[in-house]
Amino acid sequence: MATFYAARSEIITPLPWTTFALPFSASKGALYFTRPDNADAKAGNINSAIARTDGDFFMVLDADFVPQRNFLYRAMGLFEDPDVGIVQIPHSFYNADPMQTNLGMRQVMPDDQRLFFGSIMMGRDGWDAAFCCGSNSITRRGAIEAVGGGLPTESITEDILLTLTLLRKGYVTRYLNERLAIGLAPESLSAMYVQRARWARGAIQTLYLRNGPFGPGLNPMQRILFFPSYWIVHPVMVLTTLLVPTICLWSRWSPLPAVPVSELVSYQLPALFATLGTLRLLAPKSFFPLAATVHSALLAPRILLTVVSTLIRPHGHVFKVTPKGRAADGRAIDRMMVFMPAALIVLTALGFFANANFNTRFVMSVEQLPILAIWAFVSMIVLSVVQAAAISATGSNRAERFRVDLSGTVGSKPSEALPVEIKWISMEAARLSFPDSCGIGDSVDWLRLDLPGIGSVAAEVEMAHGRDVEVKLNIPPGKTRDALLRALFTEGLENATEPASSLKISLAMMQRVFLRRRPARQQGDQPGDQVRRPPQWLVAATA
Repeated sequence: MATFYAARSEIITPLPWTTFALPFSASKGALYFTRPDNADAKAGNINSAIARTDGDFFMVLDADFVPQRNFLYRAMGLFEDPDVGIVQIPHSFYNADPMQTNLGMRQVMPDDQRLFFGSIMMGRDGWDAAFCCGSNSITRRGAIEAVGGGLPTESITEDILLTLTLLRKGYVTRYLNERLAIGLAPESLSAMYVQRARWARGAIQTLYLRNGPFGPGLNPMQRILFFPSYWIVHPVMVLTTLLVPTICLWSRWSPLPAVPVSELVSYQLPALFATLGTLRLLAPKSFFPLAATVHSALLAPRILLTVVSTLIRPHGHVFKVTPKGRAADGRAIDRMMVFMPAALIVLTALGFFANANFNTRFVMSVEQLPILAIWAFVSMIVLSVVQAAAISATGSNRAERFRVDLSGTVGSKPSEALPVEIKWISMEAARLSFPDSCGIGDSVDWLRLDLPGIGSVAAEVEMAHGRDVEVKLNIPPGKTRDALLRALFTEGLENATEPASSLKISLAMMQRVFLRRRPARQQGDQPGDQVRRPPQWLVAATA
């Protein structure tokens, strides 16, 4: 699903399963489109809307993305260049991705897409090879009309194919690296697998199309950058890197049979460290070697199956939308990515045991054994962290919290207004801090919280300790709730901390292998929790 903005629109008769959306849309001043079928999936939805609007530009957002208030103000100026067909904004997220969640590292490790959107896309833009990413984009209608009046539908990644089609007509995609929209990252490993498999399949499909990277009208650099080498090569490279030590320990094969240790130390290791060092220099806040390797290892087995099947049969596959919300609930344990690494770790350990005895040794080169030992040790660390990341974290389904530094007032009775500092807030809860160390005491159950620029809301006291109080917000649908939504999700608030150093992140990831902490259950998060109603005076004060 996508949200579509344009200058003129119309309402048509809705399908039965969409009737619930029309009253909500009408109450917010928005118009809601439907169409009689689902042909061509997302591309078909957008093409249907293009045919029923006439704005000079249109903006596309996936249904789970929220634009910031300054989105159009910051992006539209790039269209002063008549050769710009699309302006693409990075995908930023207000929730933790599966690996951040499962390892409990949201506060110190960035999401896995930061390297791509933070560094790679900027480099591609310099070669006129940035591409539309489906959501968070604005497109010039004149560019769409130049390629037939709609998005291409031959690939399930219509965004990349649209960029390639526009390039052949002289239109480029410009990348503006600003956080101007926020959305949902995949909420489970199974949802992430569906998303990445779709990306891989769609990118490979372009190889078989006239408008793909092998078709006419592109320069050599564009052909190189649009060739889906990451999806084709990377899974094989990752799996090979993890498997080679075990294979060598149980066979007489060696990947570098005639290379002495001195040459490896002199040539291979400097090249490896130079590569990692360059990536860290170019992307110090988004590239972390162990995190990147673990994430790639999680994806590699499933992506490889998708790559092989698509290379053999590029078309005819079912389009799968990334599950979100309740549909994203996956298995608590990804058994494949727990038991496969476990088997490989055991085989590697037994391989060392076998090679420790001269009579059962497979690795005959004395120089090769220490190299394999180091290689295997690193692989076992990666595999152990993969196992930890494959076990879904348990805990509350609380709303996302945003750190703020606001001043407000609270009252436990109608005429009271005590000053407080708001430290963090979500749509469901907030943390308050009183300037007076005595706080509110232990006898207060409900407060009136006055939020500047938003209004007064009922707040149930969940925890009070000295000057700090955590409250659960009771906000019915209405203007106050809408104002809080706008304040949290459209004003550019961040809810993730600065990434830690690469060493700290690596050590923390390894620590998760041995020390798995269960997040504390939050009151009010579970369906069975008792619902308490605010007193009548508070209902009247916050109406």
